Amino acid sequence: MFGFFKKKTKQAPARREDPLATFDEVIASTERQAAEVRRSAATLLALRSGLSRDEQKYRDRLSTVKERLAGADLEPSVEKTLRRDELDAQRLLDRTAEALAQADADSRLLLETAEALRGQLQSLQEERQSARARLSAGLSVSDALRQQA
Repeated sequence: MFGFFKKKTKQAPARREDPLATFDEVIASTERQAAEVRRSAATLLALRSGLSRDEQKYRDRLSTVKERLAGADLEPSVEKTLRRDELDAQRLLDRTAEALAQADADSRLLLETAEALRGQLQSLQEERQSARARLSAGLSVSDALRQQA
């Protein structure tokens, strides 16, 4: 009823937060993001190497089937089976090539992201050093003025 019986909560007193701690939190967050990007890049590298091996395997399979088809006169059922194998190998090769192209595009994107994060992290660290110097200078001036007063 009209909030009469509602328990009143105390508001936390406003606390003064260390400005350098804020920089440290932002820097830590950026470092975590960079670590995630590096982890993703390692996963993508493993994927690309697997796709490259698969691509080579399908190329070898396709060339073997083509050699068998060109080799000699074959029975119609054998030729039909080899044509189907050739079509399957070509289809797998095409899909693998598409996946490899997508992995290359993703790797370029990850490289751009990693470079941007590296620049952002460097900028934040420089800014933190500057803020620390300004803060210590401001504290020194405040102490000197307090002693003078």
